[in-house]
Amino acid sequence: MCTGYFSYQQGYLPEIPGIGRFKGTIIDPQHWPDNISLSESNVAVIGSGATAISLAPALAKTAKSV
Repeated sequence: MCTGYFSYQQGYLPEIPGIGRFKGTIIDPQHWPDNISLSESNVAVIGSGATAISLAPALAKTAKSV
């Protein structure tokens, strides 16, 4: 959980075991790419704050699964 952390320069990425083997794309919502298409993607939202709660239903409208 990343409650309370914020930096304008970059988001916080906690130590997640095995993250180096992950083949997908990691997106910090603070630096969301304009040209990303998630229609064929299975998406995992990691977090429990207001941003995560806002992202999950919005992503569910376009992603393959959330």
